[in-house]
Amino acid sequence: MFRRTSSDLPKDPFYPADLSGLGYKLNENGQIVDAEDPPGRFFDFYHTDNERANEVRKEAMHTCVRDIVLSSLDAMEVKQLYVNGDSFIDTKPEGPHTQILTTELETLKKKKDVVVVVNEHMQDLGIWAYRLVMREAGIDGGSAVGLVDNLEAWGSSEEAGSSVARVETVEKAVEELKLDGAEAGGHTDGKGGDTPGVIILNPGQLIYSYQLNESMAQPTWLARPKKTALDDHIRIDPVYNRVPGHETPEAHVSSVFEHVIHKITREDVRLYVVGLSEGSEAVLKYLDGKFTANTQDPIGYKLEAIAVIQPTHTPSELKSKALAHLLAGPRARSWIMDRARKGTLLNTARSGNPLYADSLASRHSSTRGRHGREGSVTSTSGAITIPPKPDGQAQALNHSADSPLSNSSSLQARTSLEKSSYSFPKSAAAMQQSVTSLQSVASVQTDGSVQTDGSVQTDGSSSLEHSQSTLSKSHLLDQSRDSLEPNPYAGVPVSCATFSSGELQTAVPELVWPAVMDDVLAWFKRMAEEATEQEAVRMAASRKGLEEGGSGFA
Repeated sequence: MFRRTSSDLPKDPFYPADLSGLGYKLNENGQIVDAEDPPGRFFDFYHTDNERANEVRKEAMHTCVRDIVLSSLDAMEVKQLYVNGDSFIDTKPEGPHTQILTTELETLKKKKDVVVVVNEHMQDLGIWAYRLVMREAGIDGGSAVGLVDNLEAWGSSEEAGSSVARVETVEKAVEELKLDGAEAGGHTDGKGGDTPGVIILNPGQLIYSYQLNESMAQPTWLARPKKTALDDHIRIDPVYNRVPGHETPEAHVSSVFEHVIHKITREDVRLYVVGLSEGSEAVLKYLDGKFTANTQDPIGYKLEAIAVIQPTHTPSELKSKALAHLLAGPRARSWIMDRARKGTLLNTARSGNPLYADSLASRHSSTRGRHGREGSVTSTSGAITIPPKPDGQAQALNHSADSPLSNSSSLQARTSLEKSSYSFPKSAAAMQQSVTSLQSVASVQTDGSVQTDGSVQTDGSSSLEHSQSTLSKSHLLDQSRDSLEPNPYAGVPVSCATFSSGELQTAVPELVWPAVMDDVLAWFKRMAEEATEQEAVRMAASRKGLEEGGSGFA
């Protein structure tokens, strides 16, 4: 019998995590393009016919992208915050941890308005879609860099010029009140407006490596170097390769909301939460548990608005009537993939009757399982030599495990916690059910308006923003007590007002958020302005009560 020794087996492909080493550069438009001949070409995933080589090369490029994005955000005063269980630290620790992104903590503590983004479970921290980052959209269009840019312009857009002037007048009035504990808005950016803070959660990078002392997503783990091309991937230990309190996306969201956000933001903060696909499901599950336990939970008074992007939850799964009322009210909106013009109102939770929808099921059935982080869809190129890992960079790898215990003594500890191991959310099935729940077309007029119980514009702006904008947070929560029977939103096909993303270049969930980000932030801005006005009115009433000899409070 003959056998091949390990030294004779084919080497595992290796590519350096360096743009120039991969033959690419970052151009003046923030795009990653080929630095060689032909110049300007975007990243080609199908570099060779060897699948393993393509995956390793892609992850090397993704590492470069992550470094560029994080360094760009750092220059914009958005830093990494390392979390483990209920603790956090702003310097990288030794030991299990994952990281989130936040506005610099000292600055964040001064912010009145804070945008919280919960990404998908298959994307890396600060990345919306690699397929955007590595093509025409570039770093700004496919990552959190573009979000921070937009937030910095929160108070300086021409469209909202009159609103900004009105808010500045209101804030001046609030400042003149000089009541104890009163604060006028957030941190001024020096451009005439208040820039919101930002917190970006990280439900994707939850696998921790002891050898590298960093957390990563599963595709990054699978692309790690192997002894030979025929060796198995490094096994993921369900205990030692998980971060306590952040074992799953749901646990990560719960830990950050429960133990981190309230400590790094001011007491009267206004939160604007964005959930992306499975991230929205994790957020809603957390809020559902909180409101089921206590309809008057303090988190309800901090939530100013919630945007769910291509949600995967089923409305009937939500048990809390408080949350159902919150989502059905003016402070929650949803955006999904649809061919209708961007911003078209598709459905509302109040009536439970679709306003506009086309046949989505057949179009979206092809998107299931397409959360892969590819860099290109170009055709396969010719055969190219696959470079092995240089001998000088070889490292002692234990490919049976990546943990502090390399022998069998860890078996009993692993077995006891086997049930807590990670499993992916039911994204594909739930998204399909959510999409198909939008029924056939109702009554659509030729002028673009839609008739249901009343006349509604296709952009949904008039009926949703102004008729309900006077409802306060406490009013919504008070209506959601257990005495309300039955829950009027239990059987509706969507949880909140649902809008179209418009036609997308590729019908995949990760492209919805970049497509509708401007609409979502504009809505958040309007909500912030209304909230500021309402606070000023309440303070003015309190001052009047004090001047008249009363307590100043009802």
